[in-house]
Amino acid sequence: MTVGASQSQGRGSGLLAIMALMGTYFVLVQINRSAGGVLANTLSTTRGLDPTEIATVIGVMFLAAAAFQIPFGLVYDRYGPRLVVIVSGVIGAAGMAVFACAETTTGLTVGRILIGAGHGGVITAIILLAINWAPPDRVAQVTAIVIAASGSLGGILATAPLAIALEATGLCISFGALAGVSLLVTGLIAVMVRDHPPGATNSLGRHESLIESLRGLWSVVTNRRMWPIFAMATCFSAPFSTIGGLWAGPYLHHVHGLNEADTGLGLGALMLAFYVGTALYGPLDRLFNTRKWVVLGGVVIMIVSLLVLAIVPGLGLWSALGLLVVFSASAPFFFTLSAHCRGFVEDSRAGRAITFVSMMGIATIFALQWFTGLIVETLQGVDGEGPEFGYRMAFASVAAFLGLAGAVYLTAQDVKPNPAT
Repeated sequence: MTVGASQSQGRGSGLLAIMALMGTYFVLVQINRSAGGVLANTLSTTRGLDPTEIATVIGVMFLAAAAFQIPFGLVYDRYGPRLVVIVSGVIGAAGMAVFACAETTTGLTVGRILIGAGHGGVITAIILLAINWAPPDRVAQVTAIVIAASGSLGGILATAPLAIALEATGLCISFGALAGVSLLVTGLIAVMVRDHPPGATNSLGRHESLIESLRGLWSVVTNRRMWPIFAMATCFSAPFSTIGGLWAGPYLHHVHGLNEADTGLGLGALMLAFYVGTALYGPLDRLFNTRKWVVLGGVVIMIVSLLVLAIVPGLGLWSALGLLVVFSASAPFFFTLSAHCRGFVEDSRAGRAITFVSMMGIATIFALQWFTGLIVETLQGVDGEGPEFGYRMAFASVAAFLGLAGAVYLTAQDVKPNPAT
């Protein structure tokens, strides 16, 4: 075996170990991000929170994650992903411990803020490590596999398995154990992960000063061709996080009478549909040679599904669940929208563009969850209506939000994968 072949083999085994660890870490991140539908029932029954308080506690984590997107980008450039993940992993684990032990809305909110702050930059860390360790032509493939596989596993664990754990052991033990596992994985990252292969140089380019980084970000934000993209970005995560990640669970429980375990199974179906949809979106822009219309097609399907849920009273369980599954499968248009975004900026600023798109998408989760929580709380039981009416109006409000963003995005210039055709 030649020296070059030996180095290549070592680099490949190092990449596999690093991505396995980061993927495991991302599973834990996704459990926290996707647990809202299950936690909503637990927070109501064990902590006595009303719908508005539940929406605040669940949504504030995403607000914290959004607030840390740009700072994460700066510190990753200066200190590398390994050190930042170690520090942020400890913060996230501390947040889980606080959340596990909290009895009040304030304590629960503080815990979720710490979780959001600690976990906000994990996808960026995975991408940076893949850039440093994987061959250039395999970076996208490696990151897609890790994020899709780990995200789907974490999302599924956040449904029925988490519901069963919460029912069997309670919030304190379940999330205390999750905090312990998270600390263990963070420790393994500290021992086993390195920013670069042995002997390699920094492959991310020169380090910009803070002023240079902010100027580059400002040029992205003030690019008028990006504004319709930013409008649509507000919906790449908030609608699904609000419906599938928060209100679908209480809706199935209160309106259709499902118990905790069956509600978890229903939410698992939505999460599985979401990741199946992620895979289906992948080739569509190449198949139809358009990114704009692929995104808009998915948005239309989401709106129609929600409007049927909102307008038709007394839907049966299977009809309602089927519509929620269709909605969930149509929701993950983020990668297509990101590809559309990159068509308007040079490569040196593509990261900042996508980071800003991510910030827009994550920040709106809190606002939409809080607003729909207010709707559910205010309209449940109004004028003799049962709990269904509040949820139906929440579905309608999310559909309206999608419609407004889609109308702005309709003005965007398309960026075709193959401009020659």
